[in-house]
Amino acid sequence: YVIEDVRLHGPWYRFEMVASVYGSDGVTLVDGYKVRCKSNRWIESTRLIGREREWAQMEAAWQAGQAIILHGPPGVGKSRLMLEFAASQGNYLHWLGRPGDALIPYGTHARTFRPLCEALNSEALNETGFPDWVRAELARIVPGLGVAPPPIASDAERLRFFEAKAEALEQFFAGGWKALVYDDLQFVDSASLEAALYILNRFLPVASGKPHPILGFRSEELSGDILKTLQQAADTGIAVIIEIKPLGSEAIGQMLESLKLSTDLRSNL
Repeated sequence: YVIEDVRLHGPWYRFEMVASVYGSDGVTLVDGYKVRCKSNRWIESTRLIGREREWAQMEAAWQAGQAIILHGPPGVGKSRLMLEFAASQGNYLHWLGRPGDALIPYGTHARTFRPLCEALNSEALNETGFPDWVRAELARIVPGLGVAPPPIASDAERLRFFEAKAEALEQFFAGGWKALVYDDLQFVDSASLEAALYILNRFLPVASGKPHPILGFRSEELSGDILKTLQQAADTGIAVIIEIKPLGSEAIGQMLESLKLSTDLRSNL
């Protein structure tokens, strides 16, 4: 029974936040987490259809070291496209904004950084752990890392906190991981978004060993200030914004054909 969608996808490990009664196929890594040996490909039963143009744009942006930003209406297939593309490039980290995140400052990052911190501090992935200053700063949002510093009271302290997040991500991705998929930005709380945009600018253009951002959000549901910042990133050439539109009738027909439905059912759809 999966209760979170924070996943680390790799060739040998797939970490998931799960209930303690998760199946016997996993080996306990830390309390509340399991590790299983299985494929990193989180792929649907149907093949991806009708997204050749968008895929080519994403591939070009990847090769140019640009952040990839997808937007479109709910249910149009943004998440599917993001995850399949990320999987085609190698191992990736998948983060999600959730309804309700906006009610708590740093609520999104408190949830998403926790499994990353657990992974980095486990001997299964990394024997060195975090530098002390990074551990102390992340203790603000991840209980169990130590005693948190006093509340942030200046821009300099906020910058140090953001740098700690960036350092943690950089250390994680130095282990061979490729992409950071950050979906449903419209649900992310404003404090986490502020930190995310700082980290985005710090890592762009993407160089070897750095996280390659792939971002997604619902059109018309992201705040104007964040949209402006993302557009500025695109205008300066460090990001590409791609609109994902509903599939046309021909692509829908191909998708239905790939499902191998009966003729009567397919005609009714």
